Amino acid sequence: GVRVLFGFYGWKTGARQIAQWVYHIGDTGFKDNWFRQGDEGYIYHVQDGPLPSLMWEAVREGIDDYRYIHLLGQMVEAGKASPKPGDRAAASEAEQALSRVLSNIGWRFQALQRRDRTPPPHPSALHEWRWQVVQQILNLQAHVSAAAYKTSARLKEGKDEA
Repeated sequence: GVRVLFGFYGWKTGARQIAQWVYHIGDTGFKDNWFRQGDEGYIYHVQDGPLPSLMWEAVREGIDDYRYIHLLGQMVEAGKASPKPGDRAAASEAEQALSRVLSNIGWRFQALQRRDRTPPPHPSALHEWRWQVVQQILNLQAHVSAAAYKTSARLKEGKDEA
């Protein structure tokens, strides 16, 4: 679930930042109860320093998913701004493909009440979704230059003037 939160679901919500509030809970009153169900957080303390857990790696994978989607979004915007009809068509196709992927994630994934939440997608689904995003990035490379989508991103953020 944490991979979805930091990746596809995070993008779908429009979140500009996603942060984790704790990396290690420690031996506290939270141990072995509803809070983390015996899991002591994202890292384990060992003699040589913190050791990442599977949960930590899932966060990393989610961040990578978000980065791929962000890159695709920049390329889509640049393609839509292109004067060439083929570029605009490829951008539209990529945008629709991303919409199809995101439609697989319901809004109830992070419902306020735990009992109302839907389960996270299977890891194989996440792998497939990332591959679909990467395929669209590769398809758009033939239509949109790196300079075009980097410029488009800077203009959108208001860092340069048109």
